[in-house]
Formats: sequence, structure tokens, C-alpha cells
Amino acid sequence: MASGGYGGVMEAVSRGAAEAGGRVIGIIASSLPEKANRWVQEKIVVEKWEQRLLRLVAKGDGYAVLTGGTGTLVELAIVWEMLNKRLLSGCPLVALGGFWQPVIEHIEAAEPASRGLIHPMDSVEAAVEIITTKLRNRHRFVEP
Repeated sequence: MASGGYGGVMEAVSRGAAEAGGRVIGIIASSLPEKANRWVQEKIVVEKWEQRLLRLVAKGDGYAVLTGGTGTLVELAIVWEMLNKRLLSGCPLVALGGFWQPVIEHIEAAEPASRGLIHPMDSVEAAVEIITTKLRNRHRFVEP
């Protein structure tokens, strides 16, 4: 699991992944004052905040967006636009809870091509199910 590696929600998901036996990657920017949270097992340090965003997106096979602020909004917008422009393919994008629903509705109304690229989910279980199913299907191949 890769995240920004700092505190708050990033620390909570880092802790959950570590306690479940997962590998926790934190991508941090040396230009920011925050330090990686204690659950990060592998730290990737980049110089600038923008580099951090792009590295975080590049690391992902699937994306879960939780309640957040402007930084989370930027991450959501980058992934969503990359899916919309087909710069990312087969990467599931879920928004957990109703926090982002108004944003999703406004963008989908303004840009119909973006419909269906982000999957609003009401539960963690539903989010995990759609991410794992889409990743399983993406990596499936037919044996000769």
C-alpha cells in the first residue's frame, strides 16, 4: 500500500496495512516539513510536492480516495483525468463514503466522458471488492 506517508488518514491506512501484514510505502517530499509516519516500511523521498504526487500515482495499480482536503482533491483529479485521457488503463478508482459525491456529480455533468471512471462506495468492503475484482480481471490471461 502506498500513500503520502504522513499523518492523519495516511497514517491510519499505513497502520492498517502494516497490521494486516502488508508492505507500506510512503512517498514524501523533502521540501515539506512533515516526516513519514512510523508505519512506513519503505520511504521514497522526492524533492518537490508535485513530484510526490506523480510518483504516488505512478506507484498505484488501484486508487482509493478517502475524505480529505485540497491535497486529496488534487490526487483524485490527477488520477481521474489520467483515466479520462486513457493515460491510465484498467486502474480502479473508488471514492469511499459520500464526501466526494457532489464533486463527482458536478464533474460528470460537465464532462460526460468522465462518467463511470470513479466508483463511489459506501463501505470499505465494497471498495476492496471492486478494486480486487478489477485488478484480478486486468491481470487475467488465457492459458494456451
